[in-house]
Amino acid sequence: MQKAIVLVLLDSNIFILDRFFPRDSLYSQNKTFVEKLVSIDAAISSFALLEICGVASFRLSSEELAAWLFGFTSLYPVYILDVHGLKGENCEAWWSTFVEEAAANIAKKMTFGDAADIADAAIEDFTSGAAGSVYLVYNEFKSVMSQRIVVERLLPIPRLESDAAAGPAVDYLYEPTPEEIFRDLLPRHVQVQVYRALLESNAAFFAAQMTAMDAATRNSADMLENLTLYMNKVRQAAITREIIEVVSGAAAT
Repeated sequence: MQKAIVLVLLDSNIFILDRFFPRDSLYSQNKTFVEKLVSIDAAISSFALLEICGVASFRLSSEELAAWLFGFTSLYPVYILDVHGLKGENCEAWWSTFVEEAAANIAKKMTFGDAADIADAAIEDFTSGAAGSVYLVYNEFKSVMSQRIVVERLLPIPRLESDAAAGPAVDYLYEPTPEEIFRDLLPRHVQVQVYRALLESNAAFFAAQMTAMDAATRNSADMLENLTLYMNKVRQAAITREIIEVVSGAAAT
């Protein structure tokens, strides 16, 4: 009977806090937990690594990012879960590819060609039978203050509900044939849907980042105002004390 493996799945914030925020109030507690990882079976998913890459891209160069991620499993005693499951030490090839692509594309601007590559790979897996269905999971941009996680089926393309009360079906003449039209339009439809999801997620990311920076700016302004008020009170108290001492000395003489 094989022994079951129990893993503790770790959040990306543990490593982000440990690497980039040593002045945070929770840093010492987080550091204590990180040091205890050697005594437990812990793992991190590839999706959490993508979150780490997003934060690290604003603080590290491509070379520093690659060096940090290549040495990730030596810095932190954790397993890496890729999209196909637990690979343990055998995921070295996949991990190297992941790091190289992340470092090379971290500052790359998103284009329709990127969406087309993703869509073409999804279409290939679906048509070959490697995947029974393909879903898009992304952040939908609703407003600067609101984003919504959306799960949509990409393939097979959902069939629209027909309205039977709309009237009898109408036949049309096509040139070229319907098969040729659909052969060209369907892949383009999938590519556009992927590109839309990428744009939505990108807009939601920048909106969340802008909101966070705006909140940080307001908090900094409030802190500066409070510290200035405190400084003025301390200075005024010192001046008042000195005046009292001078007056008391003059009265004593």
